[in-house]
Formats: sequence, C-alpha cells, structure tokens
Amino acid sequence: MKRRINVFHYDFMNIKTFYRTCSLLLKFDNVPDFFSKIEIKKLKTISNNSFYLSHNIEYADELSALMYYVIEMIKGFFLFDSMLYNHTISLIESNLPLLQKAYQYIGIVDASISIASLKKGTQGCEPVISLKKELVLKNAYHPLVNNCIKNSITIKDSSIVITGSNMSGKTTFLKTIGINVILSQTINYSFCDYIENPYSNVFTSIVKEDNIEQGNSYFMDELLRANQIFKVLDSTSLPQIILFDEIFKGTNSKDRIALASALLLYLSKMNCIVIVTTHDLDIIDLVYEKYATYFFDNSLFDNILYFDYKIKHGIQSKTNVLELVKSLNFPPAIISDTIKLKQTVKLPIIK
Repeated sequence: MKRRINVFHYDFMNIKTFYRTCSLLLKFDNVPDFFSKIEIKKLKTISNNSFYLSHNIEYADELSALMYYVIEMIKGFFLFDSMLYNHTISLIESNLPLLQKAYQYIGIVDASISIASLKKGTQGCEPVISLKKELVLKNAYHPLVNNCIKNSITIKDSSIVITGSNMSGKTTFLKTIGINVILSQTINYSFCDYIENPYSNVFTSIVKEDNIEQGNSYFMDELLRANQIFKVLDSTSLPQIILFDEIFKGTNSKDRIALASALLLYLSKMNCIVIVTTHDLDIIDLVYEKYATYFFDNSLFDNILYFDYKIKHGIQSKTNVLELVKSLNFPPAIISDTIKLKQTVKLPIIK
C-alpha cells in the first residue's frame, strides 16, 4: 500500500509541473486550438489539488509541528484527503482527452527543441528521400565518435563488400550509414554534407549475442536476423538497406564462406542494398560479379600501426594480427609460433 501511495505522490507532483508547462506555452503564438486559456483553466483545479496531495509540510518549530498534527487528525477524522483524492481522480478522468492532447503536444515541442539544438550544434544536412535503389553519402560521419573521419560513398545498381584489417573502421562505417539513414527518415537531418537514400527499413547484424534464456547461440542469432530480412523483403516493394558486420563469424570457416556467399547472392537478386564487411577473401571470389569491393587500410611505421579510416575502392589483403599482438607484448613464443603456423594453415576448399 505504501508503495502505491508513493507512486501517486510522484504522479501528482508531475501534474503540477505539467500545468506550469501548459501555462508557459500559452504565451507563445500558433498553439493548437485546444490549448486555449479556457481549457487550461480546467487544469488549474487539478493542479492545485495535486499540489496539496503531494505537498510535504516542513515545520520550523515545535508549535508548528503540533498545529500540523492537530490539523492532520481533523482531516483524518473527516476523511478529507480521501475525498479530495477521489475528486481529483474524477477531474482527471473527465478531462482525460484534454490531458492526452496536451501531453502529446508538449512531447512534440520538447522533441522539436532537441532537434533544433542538435541541428544548431552539429554539421549536417537535410536528406533527399527517394524510391530508387540508390544510396549516396558525402562526407558522412558518426556523431558519437570524437573527431570522426568523414567518408563518402555512392551505391547504385549493386551492393558492396568491405574488407580491411582489425580496428581499421569497418564497423564504424556501417554504423555511420545506419544512423544517418535512420535519422534522415525520422528527424529529416543527417550528419553529412549530402545524403540521398530510399525510404526503407534498415536491417543490421552488427552487435550479435547469444541468449541463454531462449537457448540461442551466437550463430543462431545471426540466422534469426537473416530470416527476418527474408520475411520483410517478401512483403514489400520498397528497397531495403541491409548491414552485415563480419557475416556469420559465429561458425566454422567452411560453412561460413559457403552460407555467406549463398546469402549474398540471393540478396543481390532482391530489391535491397547490402553492405557487408568480412575478413574472408574467399567470399569475394564467389560474389564479385554482383558486389563492388571496398576496403579500409592501415600502415606500419616504427612498429606502430596507423589507420587513416578512409574507405577505398578495391580489396584489402593485408592483415595486422601480428602487429596487434606484438603491441600488447604477447609472449615471444606465441608470436614466433603464429608466424610459423600461418605458413602451414590452409583454408578449406569450398565444394
């Protein structure tokens, strides 16, 4: 019972704040018709009652405390708080349509202020939305990455496969595309100099995890996401955007290469734009006729890895695993054995 009373206490305090917000909005022009002074006055009684029910008395001395307890005893005897509470609830129920409209309007105003502040404080543009199977981004960046390197890309008539060494920027680039396409269709703003994208859903398989409660493995999570994509592609004629990060890395190399290649070839026939990253160059050999290739590069200078985080056309065949483990001071025996074993390891032949 005490917990329920505390919940009502908190809600009544919010109603007081809600009324003050409505009163302030009345000072501006172009407010909705239902936001008239006559309608807002109906909220005043609710606000006053709510304030009384939620107000905590702070007394300065013993005499004030004694008077407070006497008044509370009288109120309790006549059930004053209970009657006031029921009266307030009745007022809320009778004015519920007005309250709902006002809450929605305040939410719109609050969201609009946030979007306006975002646009003022960042560099971006208004998008061009189309129904074409094309995606164009110029100098796009991720807003949550400090000093993010901007990248540009144009995808028309085909999807793309991105290769590159670890930490070179592949995943961040996928997230950059995803967030800019989503924001272009929600707040009409994107973090780039120019963006043209179709009106579409954005499907991602970037952050993948197992689920012990549902009994799903890491690989099963990837399969379930792919299955969701199939269902949507079969139910709409609009082009869709699909982002795969290191596709099917949750299974062995032979099955991964075969399944990923088959999936990408299937999607190439559908009305969608696929952007996939991978370390498996064998996948590119199997899908190169349908997918353009891009890569992120790195360089080594004085045993220090440098990344420019710029996307380039082509295929990245270099790796940086040895450089990374050396920089972390792995035991020399592991490093030397890695070099030897790397010469003997052969990828399975896909049949």
